[in-house]
Amino acid sequence: MPCPFPGMDPFLEMQPFWSDFAPTLLAEIRNALLPRLLPRYDVRIEEYLTVTSEDVRLHRVQPDLTVSTTDAWHPAAGAAVAIAEPISAELEYPDFEPRTQRRLRLVHRATGRVVTVLELLSPTNKTLARDGLEAYLEKRAEILASRCHLVELDLLRGGQRLPMAGPLPPGDYYAYIGRAGRRPRGQVVAWPLRSPMPTISIPL
Repeated sequence: MPCPFPGMDPFLEMQPFWSDFAPTLLAEIRNALLPRLLPRYDVRIEEYLTVTSEDVRLHRVQPDLTVSTTDAWHPAAGAAVAIAEPISAELEYPDFEPRTQRRLRLVHRATGRVVTVLELLSPTNKTLARDGLEAYLEKRAEILASRCHLVELDLLRGGQRLPMAGPLPPGDYYAYIGRAGRRPRGQVVAWPLRSPMPTISIPL
C-alpha cells in the first residue's frame, strides 16, 4: 500500500520504526551525494553511542560485620574502646540505555578535513533530559565554532525544537543550514506535513 503522505510519514516517528528508518535515510542521502562529490569528496556515515541513565538511588543498610585491623597498638585488657563503625551504602546500578546515533560527514579526500556535518535529529536529541537536547547542543556548539558547515534535519514533529536567536518559521519539519562563512547567521527551512520535503542545499 503506497504511503498517503507526500512527504514524511508521521508513523515513522514511533518506535521501532524510527530505529530502522533513520540509518536507512542516511544511507540513501549518502548514496545520492556520492556520485556528485567524487572524486574530490567522500561521504562517511559516523556512528557513536549516547548513554542515558536514571539517577542513582541510595539505600542505607547497617553493616552485619565490622572488620578492623590493628598494628602495634593494643588496648589494655578490659578497657572499653569506642570504635566508629563504617557507613555502608547499597546502590542500584544506573539503568543505562545506550543508543546508537548516526550522522554524515563530508570529507575532503586529499586532506582528510571534515567539510560538512549532516545531523539527523533523533528522539533522544529532542528531549529535555541531560543526555538529550543539552548534550546535543554542546556538540552543536563545537561544530559551529569550527570551520565545518552544519546541516541539521529535524524530521520529528514532537519534542523540543533546536533553539535559534529568533522565532522559527511555521512548519512541522525543519532543516537548519549553517554555512561556516555566514555565521552567526543560518538558514532555516520549514515545511508542513502535507508537503514533500524540499530540496536542501548541502554546503561545501
